[in-house]
Amino acid sequence: MPRIRFSRTQVEKKQKITLQVSSAKPFFKLLKATKKFLKKNLKWFATFFILLGLLLTNLNLYPYNIFSHSLGVLGWTFTGYVNKDRAILINFGLQIPLFMIGYFKLFGMS
Repeated sequence: MPRIRFSRTQVEKKQKITLQVSSAKPFFKLLKATKKFLKKNLKWFATFFILLGLLLTNLNLYPYNIFSHSLGVLGWTFTGYVNKDRAILINFGLQIPLFMIGYFKLFGMS
């Protein structure tokens, strides 16, 4: 059976392709781990920011309450989207325009 011979450039190209594929694997592992971490813990971070926003509202610390609470709302909206939970998505998604009114008022865009 005849042996196939590769030129030096063909071998280098194969090594380069193999190197690119193997160097991309850790990135995808990190991406998968990050997605798993966010899906598991994002609702807790969002809850923390919502509760912090409520506390800052009770302490009358405007505009910090808007910043904190809106971060929590964005987190819960994303959680509802990822988990395909329409009730959470509608509840928190409809709060986003209300916070936009607060941002417009704060930054004088009205």
